[in-house]
Amino acid sequence: MTKKTENVGLGIQAVSQQSGLSQHLIRIWERRYGAVEPARTESNRRLYSEDDAHRLELLNRAVHAGHRIGDIARIPTEKLEQLVGGERRSRLISSRPSEGLESRYIRPALEAIERFDAEALSNVFARAEVDLGQARALELIILPLMEHIGTMWQDGKLRIAHEHMATAVVTHHVGSILDSFRFEPSAPVIVVATPLGQMHEAGALAVAVVAAVGGWRPIYLGRNLPAEEIAGVAHKTSAKAVALSLVYPADDPRLAAEIDRLGRLLPNDLSVLVGGRAAEAYRVAIEAGAMDFITDVASLRQHLEQIRAHLGRGK
Repeated sequence: MTKKTENVGLGIQAVSQQSGLSQHLIRIWERRYGAVEPARTESNRRLYSEDDAHRLELLNRAVHAGHRIGDIARIPTEKLEQLVGGERRSRLISSRPSEGLESRYIRPALEAIERFDAEALSNVFARAEVDLGQARALELIILPLMEHIGTMWQDGKLRIAHEHMATAVVTHHVGSILDSFRFEPSAPVIVVATPLGQMHEAGALAVAVVAAVGGWRPIYLGRNLPAEEIAGVAHKTSAKAVALSLVYPADDPRLAAEIDRLGRLLPNDLSVLVGGRAAEAYRVAIEAGAMDFITDVASLRQHLEQIRAHLGRGK
């Protein structure tokens, strides 16, 4: 039976932005687990109440804390509030997977990579998205997995072929998430790329997804872009921010000069965010260019929120 409520009026896109869940996952949690029961218009379009949006945001936070959606989807909202009370700050500080997430997703993913089993790796990501939501699966599973793979490869525990196979699967998977977004015309633009010499793009794709979840419209340029190309797109699109992902190599003698050149080509009031596994090696150049050094997903999200808040005050 379709729910009737006096406080109805939010479309699924608005609820997606408020809850941090993708529209696809909201539908899955609704249909498979009965997490919420939206009203329907005469044309069968979903309409959610503020209570629905609040409940979905609580469920997202609870799943992020390690609870299974199937176990908590139908418990009362008041109990959800008690369940996640006081947990939000600690979750935003670190994206390191808990032991439960390690055993449920990270280890099976590594086993699939060791077997060169791309289908099994994709299935792990799909299962994580259903259980955790796209944004949390990206933050808690996919990005830590890529960090782990990079370390294992550098330590000689994985072959370069393992790393390439995993990167290909992650790039395809995260790229398809980004393609599923629909953006508000008024959303601020962020240009996302890897600079010249940086050949790994999975991290940059992940940055684009995090930005999209935060209400930005990412212009994703891909890997190995000269400073002039990145700056040119930023100017042409009136971007409010540029994000760079630095993953490998960590000892490129050209990159510091490339970062400096980009800083000089961009407007002074445009924010530049730089992060990734190799970013620490170029920290001096990043900070010399008055760019923001991004340590993790929480740091990225915080910077993006601050920039949007500043843009809102400037209207």
